[in-house]
Amino acid sequence: MVHHATRNGDGSLKAILVSTDGDRDNAVWLPAAVVELNSGDEFGKANITLPERMAIDKELI
Repeated sequence: MVHHATRNGDGSLKAILVSTDGDRDNAVWLPAAVVELNSGDEFGKANITLPERMAIDKELI
């Protein structure tokens, strides 16, 4: 689930705050430069592609 997103001054995506369980307390920040975010639904659910090593380091898998 995408909880929050930050943008650069030019409007481009800077980072996204995501969790696998929908709990913001368990969310982690991911830099937008290394992830691919596919549009989410009205509930904040989205498909996010990121390097496997980062997913492991951030305890997403």
